[in-house]
Amino acid sequence: RMRVHLSEKGPAMAIISTEGMSLLIGVTFDVAKPVTAIANGENPVADCAGHDFQNGDELLVISPWEGLSSTIVRAVNVAAGKVGLSGVDTSNTGFFAPGGGAGSTLAKITKWVEIPQVTKYEPSGGDPVYKSRKFLKRRNAMTYPTGAFEPTKIPVTMMYDPNDANYKELLKKSRATAKVAYKQLLSNGSATYAYGWFVIKETPVPDDGDLITTRTFSAEGLITSF
Repeated sequence: RMRVHLSEKGPAMAIISTEGMSLLIGVTFDVAKPVTAIANGENPVADCAGHDFQNGDELLVISPWEGLSSTIVRAVNVAAGKVGLSGVDTSNTGFFAPGGGAGSTLAKITKWVEIPQVTKYEPSGGDPVYKSRKFLKRRNAMTYPTGAFEPTKIPVTMMYDPNDANYKELLKKSRATAKVAYKQLLSNGSATYAYGWFVIKETPVPDDGDLITTRTFSAEGLITSF
């Protein structure tokens, strides 16, 4: 749910609760559809002849544009041969050279499997990478962002149940080191997506008298939120 606090001195502030949150893994994808062009802009339009996407479909983008590839988006403004990629911005032509989106593909996520009995999740990483430099004429050194970011990892703790159907299905992906989609779904409908690897630690460990196990999702592309 979302609680809203109205401040007398400023705009309303939204406080989003994690109660009722679900963590899901996208385990299957439809056949990837070829893209001949992607525009530069916010929610850019992709030329994708013969697609059957609908507004709201969750799509995996693989692209020659490194800053866009391995990213999960939602389809918007869908039309014949056209699909908008909500959640990304390709306006910066320094990162997204015009015409460079040709050769991309879009694949619809067709099945999500919920991570069962989650007790804790602890996202880490994603921080900007900085470097320090000291010039001879300057008394003070400086620290500046490189434009890169630390890798994002999401360790998840759950109760150990080797007979759980979802656990068994996710274990297959883990053992194959297959890439999957990740979705954090809040009770208010907000969602965060990523694409990467989901690996399970198969050895259970005791925790306050109960057996638990951990699995870690490691993101490869952009994190997108809606």
